[in-house]
Amino acid sequence: MLTNVFFTLIFSFSIAASIVGLLFCSIIFFVIISYHPCHTATNLLLLNTCVAIIIFYISTIIGSVLGFDEDWTLNQPAGIFNAYCFLASCSLICCSYMLQAINRLCCTVFFKHKHLVTIQVTWYLIALYWIMGLLFAIEPLFFKNGFIYERESRLCVRNAKVVSISIFSTFVGFGIPLNLSILIYATIWYRVLQSSRRVGSVIAENANYNMPKARCQMKLVRNMIIVIGSFAGGDSLALVLVLWHAIKINRPLPEPLYLISKPDITVCVILMIITLFFMNTQVKNAAFVYLKCNIRHIYPVTITMKGIASC
Repeated sequence: MLTNVFFTLIFSFSIAASIVGLLFCSIIFFVIISYHPCHTATNLLLLNTCVAIIIFYISTIIGSVLGFDEDWTLNQPAGIFNAYCFLASCSLICCSYMLQAINRLCCTVFFKHKHLVTIQVTWYLIALYWIMGLLFAIEPLFFKNGFIYERESRLCVRNAKVVSISIFSTFVGFGIPLNLSILIYATIWYRVLQSSRRVGSVIAENANYNMPKARCQMKLVRNMIIVIGSFAGGDSLALVLVLWHAIKINRPLPEPLYLISKPDITVCVILMIITLFFMNTQVKNAAFVYLKCNIRHIYPVTITMKGIASC
């Protein structure tokens, strides 16, 4: 039986991590909405991801606050709704990243088809994505005890002990988006290598040409590994729970694993949104410029007329 101190530490950490995640999402949201040059299809998909993450963190904070005392969660009539929001937001985050991968595929591989990356097409994809994501999370409601109060984690969650629900939600909400994203980025990386070799054979006499391209490719690989790693790590412990009950191992599962699997998702989502923020040069630079200009207004210093005009 887990002690109250352990629950307090885990839920406090989840709340603190959620606040950090909400801060980054708010920065991205504000920059994209207020800065007109950021009104592109790629940034619209990033904004869509931020909305899903905001829902996820709000649900996490509510569940963590109620989890400080066991009676609070047991006597909370909206526990099933919060569990639905948590499940829906998790699947929406995974699918939103898959949409961003598809957008990058259209920009790099199918760049001749300009209509695939227009704002209108992007809005259609986002609308379809929200409809499917919200309908997907309804599935546990059609099963008895689909959403239950989990004593081991003091949360109202999807019943991991019902194998059919767990396998379906994990495969559809996590497995398919992850594998498609890996396949898409592998295709992009392969085409980038082909393109660089083709260009390199034409201008091989230029010795300084290959180094910038190599650095650019290494940066692309690094960003892919970080995002896919955080993507895959987010549901790894939850996958262990599903497989444990699916295989029907006689030994009981360690109780802390039920609770730790929730902040594991929270931390991985933070890593994902931070990586996406720094990968998006336009949004990152706009945020830093806005912050720099506000610091100058709060703490006046002698600056050039060019700096004043830019602020």
